[in-house]
Amino acid sequence: MKRFSERCVPTKHIFVREWKLGNKIFAKGSRPVYEICDKKGCNYVLKVMVAPKWFFNRELCFQIICAKNGLCKPVSDWWLCKKSEEEGGEEEEYIKGVIITPKLKETLESKLKKNIKMMNVKKKYRGVLDNFLLAMKTLKLIFDLHQKLRVIHGDAGANNIMLDYDEKLFLIDMGLSFLMSEPEPSTFARPRLSIDYDYIAESFKGTGFESLFRDIDSKLAKIEEKFEEYDEDNPFSAEKIKGKYTIEYILNFEKDLVEEELKKSIIDFPVYGDFYSY
Repeated sequence: MKRFSERCVPTKHIFVREWKLGNKIFAKGSRPVYEICDKKGCNYVLKVMVAPKWFFNRELCFQIICAKNGLCKPVSDWWLCKKSEEEGGEEEEYIKGVIITPKLKETLESKLKKNIKMMNVKKKYRGVLDNFLLAMKTLKLIFDLHQKLRVIHGDAGANNIMLDYDEKLFLIDMGLSFLMSEPEPSTFARPRLSIDYDYIAESFKGTGFESLFRDIDSKLAKIEEKFEEYDEDNPFSAEKIKGKYTIEYILNFEKDLVEEELKKSIIDFPVYGDFYSY
């Protein structure tokens, strides 16, 4: 293992541990991910980000918010690096920084691909059952993000959801997330609440559970169109129409919709336990 580059000196606000950089795990666009170790072992990953300042800030802040409620892994350390000549953009300020979080096992995308392969061989029913459990866990993860945190992920595909070694799901890559109560960000188009279900539906193609997420997506999208007719910049706070189209309104609509779709889509669902226990 090599010492991490001295160019990435932590700021005075960060508590610094004796990190040692391991092997590169994969590169995701301009965000390579490395295994990183402390004195207790190599149980963390380090993500290097070269991105607009606003994106790095949102990624870090929403990761922390999400982790406090157990939907993301906590931020173990972070810092900004010294800027190099090749970094930066003409229209906005780019920065380079790192975020360290506990290591996870694999992406939901990888897991679903394995299950689809099982469905095509002798282990068909094992693959179907695993997909069912993953569908329930994924639905609960997104549902809790909306209902408990009032946050929309904005890019909740299967490559941005990961499993730990106990098969629990966690969200990653929170840079396009935002609070439902904030107006449209100046930095990117304000995604709808339903977009999270749209991404998940795409991820579950071929598993037998795409329609569950697709139905929720389409019905939420219709109600959101009504919101936008009243307040395009912040459709969840349209006080001008006597409070009908508020955050509480759409969250209650989402809750009723999820319960309705579960009853319709899942055969003998109570056999597998209460949805809220996932």
